[in-house]
Order: sequence, then C-alpha cells, then structure tokens
Amino acid sequence: APGNYRIASVIPPDNTHLQVEAGAVLKKYGTNSGPLFNIEGPNETTFANNIHIEGVGGNFTIDLYDAGQETGAIRYRNVRGFSLRNMLCIQNNDNPTQEAPSSRRPCISFLPTTAGGEPIDGELENIHSVRSPYGWGLTQVSGGENLRFFNISSEGGVPLRLENYSNNWTPMSNIVADGVTCKNGHDAVHMNPHGATHTGPITIKNVVADSCESALSIAGDGTYGPDTSIDGLTVIPGNTAQIRDPGPGGYVGAWIVGPAQW
Repeated sequence: APGNYRIASVIPPDNTHLQVEAGAVLKKYGTNSGPLFNIEGPNETTFANNIHIEGVGGNFTIDLYDAGQETGAIRYRNVRGFSLRNMLCIQNNDNPTQEAPSSRRPCISFLPTTAGGEPIDGELENIHSVRSPYGWGLTQVSGGENLRFFNISSEGGVPLRLENYSNNWTPMSNIVADGVTCKNGHDAVHMNPHGATHTGPITIKNVVADSCESALSIAGDGTYGPDTSIDGLTVIPGNTAQIRDPGPGGYVGAWIVGPAQW
C-alpha cells in the first residue's frame, strides 16, 4: 500500500507476482551495498522462474537518493520468465565528479552468473529513472535472451545501455526496445560490446534524445550480431545535456552541463 518501506536484498521465490500500489516508496535498509531486489536463482546454476513486479494504479517508486553509490534497484541474474511494470527509480546526481554521493550503479542490471546463467524471457514496460548521473541511468544489459523494453526513459544518464564488461558476460540475443527516451542526459542508447560477440538480433525503434550529449553511441570492438537495427531516431537540441568532463584526472564518469553534441 502507499507509504515508505525500507528493504534490502529481497529474493522473491518462484511464481511470485508482487503488486505495489502507486504511492508506495521503497528505500534501502541498512548500510550494505547491493540492490533492493535480487531476482535470481538459489545458486549459480539453477534458474528462478516466473517472477513479476507491477505497480498498480500508477507507478511505484524505488528511491536510491540516499542509498549510497553502490546500490541499485533491481538485479536480474539466472531468472527465466519475469516482468517489471510501472516503476520510477530515483538516483543521485548531486556530484558531477561522480564521486560520492552520486550513483555508480544502474537502477536495473541484467547480469550473468559465473556459471553463465543470464536473464531469459523478460519484459519491462513503463519504467523510468530521474536524477541519473552521466555514467549510469535506468538499465545496463551485460547479457540476456528474449528481453523486451517498452516505454522506458531516463532523466540524466542512459535509459538503455547494452554494454557488457570485458569478462564474465553472456551473449545478448533477441533484444527488442520500443520507445526509449533520454532527457538532459548522456545517451538515449549506449552500445559497447568490449570485444564480445553477441548473436542478435537486436531491434530498437522510436528513440528520442532531448538535450542529451548524443542520441546513439556505438563504440568498441566486437559485434551485436548480423541483424541489429535502430529505427526512428529523433534528436532535440538543447543546452542542458550531460557532457563528459574534458578535464584531466577524476573519475571517468565525471560530467559538465552543456549543449547537445551529436
């Protein structure tokens, strides 16, 4: 029900449908790092199944503003058949050097296990972040299969980041995103495989960048598969984008505010 709740490292069991009413605010409990929800199997090789979180009557909120730099909202690993609908995530972008207290984790991450188990068959709809820092934002996908994103956005940062680490990743395949919006941020869509060979297909359409450093960033070695497409890209120039800080030194995610670049 509406109200404020403090939770940490909640692991929902199989066959869970959690309904959170609009007006409910979930915040971090305790001082340990880690996400508020761990959506994952009981061990590295066993999948969790059929887990759904839904805001009813509107969006519920996960508020990470005072949660510390290393806290995310939801982490998906070795789970099959899941969904997330109608959620607002509040991050922290108070420090443009991206040192404390600014967030250094995405709201929602899609990660493999050390045994290679990745999120499979997931759908996210009407999910948004605000107060996001340059280096992060709503999502980061480091691996996954049959993932679908509809109507997602980030104010600051990046709403859709398809970027894996240089090790411990699994292939991205059958990724669909329709309706991706960045406002006053870094990129609407950010892609960097860091040498990985992803199998695709990846289909992205209806992307809007409103005063962001760039609309679409594709960088690094590797591939996203032979059937990857990005269609329907709208760029709105503005002077309130997050621009990578050109000054020497400091954290790589440091930023300044300036005009849209690309």
